[in-house]
Amino acid sequence: MRLGIGRRPVLALALGVLMGLAGIAPGAGTAQEASPVVAPLQQNDLTLVASGLTNGRSFAWGPDGALYVATAGTGGDAASDADVPVVHVVGTLYGGKTASVVRIENGCPVIVAPNLASTRDESGITVGAAAVAFLDGQLYVLIAGGGEAHGNPDMPNGVYRIEADGSATLVADLGAFIRANPVEAHDPADYSPEGDPYAMQPDEASGALWVLEVNSGQLLRAGLDGTITRVADLSEGDPVPTALTLAPQGGVYVGFLTAVPFPDGASRVIHVTETGEVTEVWTGLTMVTAVAVGPDGDLYALSFSTGNGTEPPFFVPGSGKVVRQTGPDSSEEVVTGLMMPNYMAFGPEGGLYIGLPGIGATNGEGVILWTDPTGTAGPAPAAAPCASPMPGASPTAGATPVS
Repeated sequence: MRLGIGRRPVLALALGVLMGLAGIAPGAGTAQEASPVVAPLQQNDLTLVASGLTNGRSFAWGPDGALYVATAGTGGDAASDADVPVVHVVGTLYGGKTASVVRIENGCPVIVAPNLASTRDESGITVGAAAVAFLDGQLYVLIAGGGEAHGNPDMPNGVYRIEADGSATLVADLGAFIRANPVEAHDPADYSPEGDPYAMQPDEASGALWVLEVNSGQLLRAGLDGTITRVADLSEGDPVPTALTLAPQGGVYVGFLTAVPFPDGASRVIHVTETGEVTEVWTGLTMVTAVAVGPDGDLYALSFSTGNGTEPPFFVPGSGKVVRQTGPDSSEEVVTGLMMPNYMAFGPEGGLYIGLPGIGATNGEGVILWTDPTGTAGPAPAAAPCASPMPGASPTAGATPVS
């Protein structure tokens, strides 16, 4: 998970505190053995539907009905020597082609698109493949760990088409667009010239892809012909936009993480039309990392942490939750006790899928959980805990996995 690339030192401190509170040693266990990650199963009537993921990010369902997941990988050994603000803040970035797209088979990840750009900082925070989406049956992946500043000069940040052989073809060069078109209020102290693409949603009506970029704070639309347009500049006040989903009335819903110290109740959800008109629709939220519209028509939000404090590490281990909107500034709890959740979406059978943990799953500790918040979903997908993490998962120098 990426909470804004310039906020990585805070995340590194928080990760160390979380590890200590949970009694976790680096390299310990795999996902099915890890009680801090799967502890909410019993208290929330959740089902484990996928495990063994290495820094799993967002997911989507393909035409074959299978679940596809973007995994950020573990970075690499190619040190970036780029003289840019983000490197001055977080230290050297180490790039490599360890990110991937996987398909879930019997609850376990099978790599379908390997060798995608990934990068990690000196604290072990990793970015890489950030999101997947299907448009007219074709699989696309959003890359956030690419470009010279991330140690991957031959694979810029952008939208890529995944070919039948698993290779990736650049469709829209987001890094070039972000460098050429700065937002109004970007913070020069933590600026990443390649940007930090975070979320992506397909728009079948227009044949384009919505993209949310968190470092500068903007909502973009990428056409399959390579054209990129800024739909909305969301940089004012550094709200850190992280959540994106299609709105039934057209346009998209966008949720915000907010900046350090991530105060309770400071987050919100807005609606953005195709022409960039912004309307506030839900306030009083905390550290939103995903939003979704349920089969009941209600709006749901995912919180990375709640009950946050005013001193580092600010957020609280095992306090993530899913809430349902009950009014313009009110909500009710649906799932509680989640360990740093970073994505959720409703599946084709109507169940809610939740991915976690958002940081530290460098040894295949990532899982996806399932629940039925509306009481109308079909059965949960059958899955058994994976005997081993996905291929290529391994602790990387400086990384501290969350079990």
